[in-house]
Amino acid sequence: MADDDEGLSPDLEKPESSAEAISELIRKRIDSLDLRPKDHPDQEHFDRLKQGAWKTDENAMAFEVEALLGMIKKGRVSSFEAYADQGFSMNCQSARSGFTPLHMAALVGAREITRRLVKMKDLDYLARDYKGRLASQLAFVHAHDPAVARLLRKKERRQADTMGIKVTRRPT
Repeated sequence: MADDDEGLSPDLEKPESSAEAISELIRKRIDSLDLRPKDHPDQEHFDRLKQGAWKTDENAMAFEVEALLGMIKKGRVSSFEAYADQGFSMNCQSARSGFTPLHMAALVGAREITRRLVKMKDLDYLARDYKGRLASQLAFVHAHDPAVARLLRKKERRQADTMGIKVTRRPT
């Protein structure tokens, strides 16, 4: 084979072996990559959330509740944390379904988000959706997660005992 420099990229030196050529190509490719952090898929929601309109405007609050539930449904833990960090109430309910963040996490089987919710103080385990279902019922029936359902039932019973009321289950 002729020792011909034709076909080589002008910014590459002639390699001594094919392994060096491959290494050089990989190095050039890595150097050309843009590794700057990109905006989070929910950056628009984060920006609006930080503005705090949800604190005073009912329409903004309703929108943020639906956005939060959508993010929980997709399992976006970082999005959930952004809402929690801004002081967003985790006892909020959807105007459409009556779901709280706990209901949605239980429904879709988002264990990591459920775990974080359970660690929060003042979480209302006895909140019911518009069909009268508790989060534990959604975990058991829809997410097929008996472990989470058991945990939530235990929390419901404790909260009910503290409040001096009896927990009743409605058929799902």
